[in-house]
Amino acid sequence: MLDPFLPEKEEDVDRLKGILEQLHEGFTDYVKSRRGDKLDTGEELFTGEFWLGCRAIELGLADGEAHLVPKLKALYGDKVRILRYGQRRGLLQRFGADVARDALSVVEERADYARFGL
Repeated sequence: MLDPFLPEKEEDVDRLKGILEQLHEGFTDYVKSRRGDKLDTGEELFTGEFWLGCRAIELGLADGEAHLVPKLKALYGDKVRILRYGQRRGLLQRFGADVARDALSVVEERADYARFGL
């Protein structure tokens, strides 16, 4: 389906559009169920456009503006723990030094220049 090396097939495009419509429908139903009467019904909210800050609050898509840590502490108390997920960084990376990556970058750069006799 949608192989970039083959001509585009209309049935593949139609299938993908159907999948996207299902996904969009699920998203809009979820937002409507969670936000309920807070949503501005006079505005087209589910077109793919997005809003930030005050405008999102006006449209009923957000309850307010706040920094994450103070807001969570206000809601759940000072003992709230915020865990960050992601790949752990090594000791050298924490200080901005990634020796292996830097060395490899220099080797690649020299190889690029060498190809052109520079």
